[in-house]
Amino acid sequence: MSYQVKRTIVVGFTNILLLAAYCIRVFGKSGQELRFSGEFKDWAITILIFIGIGVVLNILIQIVFHIYISIGIAIKTKIEDESTSDEDIEKNIRSEIGAGDDEMDKLIDLKAGRAGQIFAGAGAIISIIYAAIGYPAFVMLNIMFISFALSAVIENVLKVYFYRKGVRNG
Repeated sequence: MSYQVKRTIVVGFTNILLLAAYCIRVFGKSGQELRFSGEFKDWAITILIFIGIGVVLNILIQIVFHIYISIGIAIKTKIEDESTSDEDIEKNIRSEIGAGDDEMDKLIDLKAGRAGQIFAGAGAIISIIYAAIGYPAFVMLNIMFISFALSAVIENVLKVYFYRKGVRNG
């Protein structure tokens, strides 16, 4: 499995866990006071907190993932050839992880990103429709937040799919 696929899977699971935590908080027993308060401010604060948690969690997960992958590559390289120098190990890590994205990586990011944006945009429009027909603000905010979170999950699933099956330009 390539580095990009592993990274995408880790980010995808992080997004799924964050969405699950949000749903448990909001739709579980502990979220009843939030649902019944109906205060727009309370909902906005809750969503902002989860966005902040998501950003920090993704940064921390990426750092830990990078360290884990680098250590794994270094150990594998040293096991294969004990006389390998540290410079050779660093070169091997750089080549495994990749110095930058190639054209295929960029194309996969574009195609998966477009699908995610379409899903997020549809969720935003649906949330506005719900607000226009008189549903409370918390319904609109939840539809919007959940559609944005699901769009990130869909984007990661599509990236893994495209890395596995390939992608064509066009």
